Amino acid sequence: MTEPGRIGSSLQNASIQAAVLSYISTKVNHCCEKATECYRLERLQEAKSAQQQVFILHFVLEESSSVPLEDHVVESLPNDLINLPTSAWIESLRNGGNRLVLRIWRGGCQWWNLHQNGSPLDLAKGEVMGYQVARQALLKYSSTDLPRIPQVLMFENGGLDKNRTRPVWAVLEYVGPGSSHLPMENVDVCYMNGMVKTRIEFGFDEPHPRWGRVPVDQALQYARLVLRQTMIPLHQATKRMKRPSDGTVVHRYESMLKKYRTAFQTIDDAMKLKNVQHDDPILEALRKLNDALKVIEDISFRGVVNDLAPVLVHLDLQPQNLIFHKPQMIQITANQQSQPSARIYSVLDWEDAMWADPRFDVLMLCRKVCANMEQAKEVWSEYENAMFNEEKTTEGRKEVCGMGPILPWLQLETVHSVTTLLLQWMDLLNGGRNPWETKKDLWGKMQRELARWEGYNP
Repeated sequence: MTEPGRIGSSLQNASIQAAVLSYISTKVNHCCEKATECYRLERLQEAKSAQQQVFILHFVLEESSSVPLEDHVVESLPNDLINLPTSAWIESLRNGGNRLVLRIWRGGCQWWNLHQNGSPLDLAKGEVMGYQVARQALLKYSSTDLPRIPQVLMFENGGLDKNRTRPVWAVLEYVGPGSSHLPMENVDVCYMNGMVKTRIEFGFDEPHPRWGRVPVDQALQYARLVLRQTMIPLHQATKRMKRPSDGTVVHRYESMLKKYRTAFQTIDDAMKLKNVQHDDPILEALRKLNDALKVIEDISFRGVVNDLAPVLVHLDLQPQNLIFHKPQMIQITANQQSQPSARIYSVLDWEDAMWADPRFDVLMLCRKVCANMEQAKEVWSEYENAMFNEEKTTEGRKEVCGMGPILPWLQLETVHSVTTLLLQWMDLLNGGRNPWETKKDLWGKMQRELARWEGYNP
């Protein structure tokens, strides 16, 4: 636990720290229904996060002898991007059991920027967009079985300057264990607690020291659960939504290739400057990356990968980013007995949320959740059947517009991994995510990825 007023190094300036907590507390106190009551921030509970800081704010409702504040006293901060009305805060406090979530962005590295450190504000805007769009999309389904997406109550950009001395932060609804719709006794932690630190993954033992991965024998079941309860509903809904007309980037296969080629040139230039010896094995890895890039560039040039309508993608639907409800008994078919099936209660951590080709989301499920090609192909096929079998086109005709083969996407992911590993090896991430790998670890990962590439291209 963290005492109120001690958030940590992200809020380096004590006056800014005090202003953030004071503003949140003042806003919360306008949610009191009685003039004789007030909310007091009792404690901060820090949650685990790889790149950002996340705190659960615990409030207690107490009697107050002070004069109640008028509604107009709480004004917008100068850099508010979102600030919902008091009614939304009241609802969120009730649903969260007098708890809210404070999220502070410190870093700006994403899968999309090859884990190079970017602007925390840009990342924050994308993540908040993810929460908002996903919430709106899934609410349209009007189904209690679909995941609950936390509401963003406030988003403040902090007037971020080049030195990042002022924080970017947001307040969100708390939807975790003990909230009104998820009693503690209904929380399912089987997937989270059952993850393993090493598993056989596409032919090789692969370590995952931070969170772990779903075991091989449960990976397909977990992937299908995510596919059916979250990814397919989200993609179906956002496919029909109108995207922002503010120049929002849509990521596609071809656009990622351009990033890899630019990164390759950066790495090549850096190696020349460091005068890396010709017999250094890292040069051989770079040569193999160049050869792999040429292969997928040719795939793109030949039109093997068709364009699909963009959707909102999450990209990291691992157990640590989901909250599960305990299994409920469901009937699979008329000839099968009922069996327990966990329910995804909420989806968190939308750091990599983007408008993109839906196959990026499916790819990450196939490659990072599934453990082998057989499992990956089953997931790829199930998604295609759900999304495209009933696809209707102009003038009432049916058109074949499916996913295409999985192989070009697995090849793209391998190129992505090798590129990011080489950037990390050469210290070219500009302070981006580099949390645990040693040089030996990086070299081992690189060799396994290059071996997988050879397996894709016998």
